[in-house]
Amino acid sequence: MKAKVKIARVVFNPHQEIVYDDLTKNRLHNYRCGIYAHFCYEWDEMLIDENDPEFETCSCGMPDGRT
Repeated sequence: MKAKVKIARVVFNPHQEIVYDDLTKNRLHNYRCGIYAHFCYEWDEMLIDENDPEFETCSCGMPDGRT
């Protein structure tokens, strides 16, 4: 018998440290410190966290239906 498990989104920044995007010119405005702060592959490795509108469509850390 297989167990039914619900997989949640992966926590990328559990200690809520400040994550900077070093490739941008203005470092003061391009940082994130949310729990899900990461460089998103779906948004061309743009730095996002749960406070950005792009996060709503991000599936990084979500289970892949093909596996």
